[in-house]
Amino acid sequence: MTVSLSKFLSDVHARGYRILEHPKYGGVSRGHMRGSMHFLGRAGDINWGPPGAPASERAELLWVCRLAEAAGLNVIYAYYRTHPNATTNRNHRDHAHVDDSPLSKRALKPRAGRVGDALYARILAEKPLGGSGKKRKPHAVHTVRLGDRNDWAVKLWQQFLNAANKAGLKVDGDFGPATERETKQWQRKAGLVADGIVGRKTWFRAAWGVSLGDKGTRVKIAQRVMGFTGKDVDGKFGPATHERAKEVQRYVGVVPDGDWGPKTIDAMLRKG
Repeated sequence: MTVSLSKFLSDVHARGYRILEHPKYGGVSRGHMRGSMHFLGRAGDINWGPPGAPASERAELLWVCRLAEAAGLNVIYAYYRTHPNATTNRNHRDHAHVDDSPLSKRALKPRAGRVGDALYARILAEKPLGGSGKKRKPHAVHTVRLGDRNDWAVKLWQQFLNAANKAGLKVDGDFGPATERETKQWQRKAGLVADGIVGRKTWFRAAWGVSLGDKGTRVKIAQRVMGFTGKDVDGKFGPATHERAKEVQRYVGVVPDGDWGPKTIDAMLRKG
């Protein structure tokens, strides 16, 4: 093996691919028992784009397979296989499984001269850091504060405070003393300046941590920041929101994995 699994996963993640079923990248599900390659950190599942879309992912995942083979790693994928124990691909149609278990005589052996650091570097150079694709500037939801009324942004913020603080506020679009008090309380918990003003930093911080599959007011705030409007702000972090999140992440210069984590929020605050 010329390239470790750890370096391989780091390289593909830095190019916009999602790593699943690995302790370093979000943990391992119950389906992979203690002692399995995934549990031991010696295997990872790799996706590109929305889950369950093999047709759209095929070209991207074939690139992953080529890179893994150049590293001397094992691959299981429905359209490409170099794994000693891969007797079926039924469970590997929407992701590529890569591990570092020893190759056996049954494995598809790479041709002489095909495996090595030089080939790995050439294949890796085909994909730019951050991944290719659209970029989109984040939208800061406009600032609201004490005295503002009849504003959709105030209503959205009141909904958020009710969920985050269990504030029990009336969602009426009236930014009164009670809304200001709850705002300051939340800002203190979030490590922000507790000035009661809901500006750029407060909006961005409120969206912290949402990812694919999440629902609720925090997702609505994230969607507003991503530039969604009207009925598209539905509070559901589905495939469309996931792809839009990647566009914003490319703009601010972080790994476009679609997860709205602290690195993304910090980068948005820095870039403006």
